[in-house]
Amino acid sequence: MTNKQSSKTIAATAAGRRRLSPELRIQQILDAAFVVFAEKGFVSARMDDIAAAAGLSKGGIYNHFRSKEQIFEELLKHRLNQYGAGVEFPDDDRPVTVERIITDVVEPLYASFSNPDVIRILRLVLVDGNRVPEFVRYWHSLISQPYQQRLQILVQKGVVAGTLRNGSLTDSPALIVSPALVFMFDTMVDSDNARRQLESRRQAHARMLREMLTPPV
Repeated sequence: MTNKQSSKTIAATAAGRRRLSPELRIQQILDAAFVVFAEKGFVSARMDDIAAAAGLSKGGIYNHFRSKEQIFEELLKHRLNQYGAGVEFPDDDRPVTVERIITDVVEPLYASFSNPDVIRILRLVLVDGNRVPEFVRYWHSLISQPYQQRLQILVQKGVVAGTLRNGSLTDSPALIVSPALVFMFDTMVDSDNARRQLESRRQAHARMLREMLTPPV
């Protein structure tokens, strides 16, 4: 063990031994689990690994979680709720123009997908999310579906008001954000290259929306 690794282990153990409230202890375990799952994946990660990263005994982990699957599910829910707040768009009385769609809907997605921790958690969702079926239902009913519904309502307000052009994008609002989702997948595959392309991809996306959503004069 190197001096650096030894220092980290001592620090983690000291943190683990402090008396913490259940809420803080659970957060400590989830933070440690995120590091372990991101590095090893769900299959290779062990409860021993999570306990070591948290500076706790396995018994200390089992005081709060009954299994690796439960830790994984709670981690995904916690992190996605945390990161999902960053891509919420306001529902107010401002006109729903193309520029509002770009500013309120599209740009927060690119900002979120530029965060390495967001990409790590989304990679875990895509690769191992089906190992916890309850999470898949949670994702669909409380995150994915409501987001799409809010986007559809926002877009339809613009169509009715005449501030957005009615067409293929407004008929299927998921298409409005699809270039950002492609950027997300590219970031998962080659993050360095995707980061270099971020600004040009963001600008091209905005230009496409202006061309397709701006009402005819």
